[in-house]
Amino acid sequence: SSILSLLCAIAIFISSCILLDALRLEKETGFKSWLMSMGFFTPWRFIGWVFASIANDMIFSYHIFMFLSWILLHIFNVMSFLVIYSLYLELTGISKLEENAKVKMATLSRAGSLYGSR
Repeated sequence: SSILSLLCAIAIFISSCILLDALRLEKETGFKSWLMSMGFFTPWRFIGWVFASIANDMIFSYHIFMFLSWILLHIFNVMSFLVIYSLYLELTGISKLEENAKVKMATLSRAGSLYGSR
């Protein structure tokens, strides 16, 4: 469990570095690795959190504190995933609009040159 969490943490760190560059350049392809790694890590940590809350006695203040801390961290985790996913969807939509505009301009410029030569 902890080895898999460590490997996921390394993958998230590397994909976060890629994500920073993708945010700066506004390239949606850099978002995919972060979204995939967080899409795996979030449910994995949630399962680990549920197991730890069942296995540990909630009569000790340390376990109660860790339980509440992980609730807060899971909320931040899901919120960050939603923010990055919404940015990804927005950039994908903008890229599609730009591609459609390029195709339209290329078609219009080609049509204008054909009609102008007749």
